[in-house]
Amino acid sequence: DLPVIVAGEPGTGRSTLAQALHDLGDRGEGPLVRLGASETAETLGTRLAQAQGGTLILEDPAGMEPAVQARLAGLIEAAESGPDRARAPRLVATTGPDPEGDLAAGLLRPDLYYRLAGMVLTVPPLRSRLDDLPALARLMLDRAAGQGGAATLSDAALEALRAHPFPGNLRELDNLLRRLALTAPGPRIEAEDVAAALPVPNAPRVGAPRIDP
Repeated sequence: DLPVIVAGEPGTGRSTLAQALHDLGDRGEGPLVRLGASETAETLGTRLAQAQGGTLILEDPAGMEPAVQARLAGLIEAAESGPDRARAPRLVATTGPDPEGDLAAGLLRPDLYYRLAGMVLTVPPLRSRLDDLPALARLMLDRAAGQGGAATLSDAALEALRAHPFPGNLRELDNLLRRLALTAPGPRIEAEDVAAALPVPNAPRVGAPRIDP
């Protein structure tokens, strides 16, 4: 029941980890309710009640309006100290890579942060976990193969992927591999296929003015 903050860049799998905390915990049979940054203060009570006995996932709490954060902190306190506290939802929040920075910048209320930060799990960006790339690529290509695409990567293609910084993290890798699986000319994805699908470094933006030397 420990509240958890799952911190990381977009596309790193924060939502997947938050879902796993619910599915694999004691509350896996209970409801799972997600609150986004667009939530209003008026609907919070209903949403919290829907999550009783299960898990409440707060997506980007630092992006919520201050009034929403204040209302949410109060409702959480009331739920955890009231007569029905045994059914208070377990709290999991997904945030950017620096929730303490959001706190220091005034984007995240202290009373809400400290209710959420029972433990902070940091999900590293893909560029910091390249040893996982072969296993991740196999998993993603196995899924793409179900759509009739290529299902393997050459060693050179894998090295080409390692050289890419992947600013979009796992989401970018998944989309790239699904596209390559469907467009590769042969049964195996080669390095030249990867190179053709990746953006050209320092390429001019479409519509950008051309500057002659």
